[in-house]
Amino acid sequence: MKRFRGLVPGFVVLVKEYFPDREIGCRCGCGLMPSKKSVERLYALRLALGFPLEISSGARCLTHNKAVGGAVGSVHLMSTSRVGKSRGWGGSAFDIVVKNSDKRSLIVKTALDLGFRGVGIGLQFIHIDDAKRPEPVIWLY
Repeated sequence: MKRFRGLVPGFVVLVKEYFPDREIGCRCGCGLMPSKKSVERLYALRLALGFPLEISSGARCLTHNKAVGGAVGSVHLMSTSRVGKSRGWGGSAFDIVVKNSDKRSLIVKTALDLGFRGVGIGLQFIHIDDAKRPEPVIWLY
């Protein structure tokens, strides 16, 4: 199990403590994983919220992104595989399953406080990404 310094100074996070590779990596089995900094930010979100998060989508390869109907410039893709403005933004994206709507606003607020710059709100999920956007953006699906 790898260790790295978290966003909280002096705090060491066990990488697989909350999110197994199969949950945050590409679901096609190609082995693509989100960036280390993005995973670190996701862990900080989980710790700050104090309750489990279920990730329905993390990193995606081009083939898997196309299979699930993802956008061509999706932040779920590696930045080198993106098209358009998002290519230079870096970062990674995660879709969080939200079954309890009472937690929706807390997840959004905490994600923005921790530096996630893109938040998409759907009926059953919240998309968060830490792409280096010019300013934070919130949208509805």
